[in-house]
Amino acid sequence: MAGSLIGRLLGCDDKGRLMGRGVYHRGGPPRKLGACLFRLFRETYKGDLESMLQAVVDAHPAGWNDLEKQDCYCHTRGAGVKGYELRDLEWAAQMDCHWAYLFAFENGEPIMVVAHRMARWSSAFLEPLEEWWAAVGIVPLNGDEPDWKSIELAGYKRYADAYYAVHHKPSS
Repeated sequence: MAGSLIGRLLGCDDKGRLMGRGVYHRGGPPRKLGACLFRLFRETYKGDLESMLQAVVDAHPAGWNDLEKQDCYCHTRGAGVKGYELRDLEWAAQMDCHWAYLFAFENGEPIMVVAHRMARWSSAFLEPLEEWWAAVGIVPLNGDEPDWKSIELAGYKRYADAYYAVHHKPSS
């Protein structure tokens, strides 16, 4: 099962690609994990983003098996907290994460950037030549809950479009 990264948005690199740091979550497509994070922010943490990130990210550096069930790797799984640190998006790609949920403030308002792993594919081999993370949804956390299924489909579509552009070119 592909994983996700939950963390803080750190900005963009010199190519305009997202940078972030956070913790691993097993699984986590937007319709499940995105919705869970949105509810946590609104209901459990009453709009206090920093408190939520301290509890979800900083206090659980080994990550989560299932955030909704409060099943973390560092406490409930007996892994112990020592030896773990927050990871970046490059690490998340190596761990076969497909989604990232990155939190930040934009113009003083809390947002969640939902990102999907993207790739430029080799035409000769079934492997990516280059990978990066692209935003497929920017969710204002003080706004209405978004259509998570649409965000999820947008991520899958962008990834598939990049793959099929190389591997399924029309015949001449």
